[in-house]
Amino acid sequence: MVVNRDDPGIADTLAALSRLPPEPGWTVETIVVDASDGRHDDMRRVFSQVRWIPFEHNPSKPTIPEQRNRGVAASDSDVVVFIDASCVPDPGWLRALIHPLAVEGEMLAAGSHRSAGKRSIREEFSHFVGNRSYLHEASTLNLAVVRAVFERVGGFDEDFHYGSDIDFTWRAVHAGCRIKYVPDAVVAHDWGSAWSELRRSFVYGQARYRLYTKHPSRMRRAWRDDPEAICYPLFLLIAPLAVTSPWIVALLAIPFFKNLRHRPLLTVIDHLAYGAGILTAAGAGIVTKATR
Repeated sequence: MVVNRDDPGIADTLAALSRLPPEPGWTVETIVVDASDGRHDDMRRVFSQVRWIPFEHNPSKPTIPEQRNRGVAASDSDVVVFIDASCVPDPGWLRALIHPLAVEGEMLAAGSHRSAGKRSIREEFSHFVGNRSYLHEASTLNLAVVRAVFERVGGFDEDFHYGSDIDFTWRAVHAGCRIKYVPDAVVAHDWGSAWSELRRSFVYGQARYRLYTKHPSRMRRAWRDDPEAICYPLFLLIAPLAVTSPWIVALLAIPFFKNLRHRPLLTVIDHLAYGAGILTAAGAGIVTKATR
């Protein structure tokens, strides 16, 4: 399933999906929940084998989680696979991603990603997954879910914009499910320019604050699962003290040297943007409460 508004990369995604080898005994349907308001009609004619579900975009509210919920409701499959527009799956992607659900009895499976074109800071972060068998969260960039779990958890929270997929997988884990990590289920994704990635990290930070507000019990695990959400906002808060205490700036040397083989300067800047997003959302939340 793909949700779309104006992403030109969806053509590459659909072309790659159409080239996936058939899997014996499987019935596979590609669904696009399309909010392009007719701008991609030519693409609909090219990919006529795809099931296109028109969706009216509402600029006054988040629509991505609603689009995903609409797509699942329109399908009748036992397993739902999510992939982002502009992601290009490897030929063996679907088989690898579905295998834990079909054979091993897992309820959710998340694949890996690499950058299409130039190396991305997102690809640098993927090394932190290491050899883990299970993840504490996953995005719909590359995710397979058993339909019964989707219905039991309640689908995506339509009040979210960014972060609805993380919220969904957190609720699934809280309900007793595990997220199997499948490194061989690979998609390539173009993350855009470095500036685009920093902007994305900022809004991810805003979403992360919203997530912890909804799931306060998760804060107890943040030091282990999401240390950047604590360390970088704290650093930004105490940064003004660097005028009289230069050792504060030296704290940034810790993640810098920790990531020497993974573009350390960009990693630190990216995490600072993430932390700034968290602080911005926290400040907005405080103002909202104070004015009620």
